[in-house]
Amino acid sequence: MKKNSVRWQASAAALALLYTAQSLAIPAVDEIESSIVRVVIGGHGTGWVVSPGVIATNWHVTDGNTSFDIYPAGTDQEFRGELIWQGNSARDIGLISVPGLNLTPFKLFTDDAIRGSDSYTVGFPGLGDDLTGRANVNVSVYGGTIALVTENVNGVRIIQHTNIVNAGNSGGP
Repeated sequence: MKKNSVRWQASAAALALLYTAQSLAIPAVDEIESSIVRVVIGGHGTGWVVSPGVIATNWHVTDGNTSFDIYPAGTDQEFRGELIWQGNSARDIGLISVPGLNLTPFKLFTDDAIRGSDSYTVGFPGLGDDLTGRANVNVSVYGGTIALVTENVNGVRIIQHTNIVNAGNSGGP
């Protein structure tokens, strides 16, 4: 049963991460902030809650690691997370279980992506740390535009955007 649950969560996260460049209404940016976490290993990345106690991030954030320090946005709380599933370089997705993390999951994709629509990148870029001289607990939000909506040869939907993405944003919505 647990194996099927992890597979289901992995599938759900994979589908959700395919839509990470979706257009979010301005109120949704504030809403999603309560679902964002900083994932720290040696460097850091961003993650977001996909189900209670489970965060999604990128495979290249988790690659080679099994445990992580997790910091919810806007707080100084620290949690310990354990890797429960990871993809590969072609499927750049990782799932981390974080016992005791009681953040509300965020449904990232809500509407059809339309070329020319606004889109946002939310996360913890390393540049934010450089500006303050310490690990930043507040998320950065960068706006852009959906430039292209298409599918690859396997029928997977691809959304190209013009958002600024810096090191540390990896894994975030």
